[in-house]
Amino acid sequence: MEVKLHPTIPGCIYWPCTLMTFGLFPLILRAGEAHLPKIVDEQGVTTRGGKRYAWTDFTRATRVKVRGKGGYILSDEILLDSPTGKVGFLARMVDADKVKEYALQHLPDHLFKQ
Repeated sequence: MEVKLHPTIPGCIYWPCTLMTFGLFPLILRAGEAHLPKIVDEQGVTTRGGKRYAWTDFTRATRVKVRGKGGYILSDEILLDSPTGKVGFLARMVDADKVKEYALQHLPDHLFKQ
């Protein structure tokens, strides 16, 4: 399945920042998204930076939940580590719950028991 991202910055901020940085702002944003998944399938994950990871390549999985003062969840993320890099399943993905559930079904069970 292909993973799409919600836009991070509205156009009223994006374009002035792009002009003030002489076009470097979009490149910086894209570099910051290199560890995010682009394609998630039965074999593994392909990141937006072009790296391919099999589900068995990951050595650690961390689930991060950020809670507000009232106890409600602001963000629910899964961070995967491998010897060659990291992959982050963030809340700003379109259908984030569906993608994270798919990833949890394919990850080895021992990753969360550390």
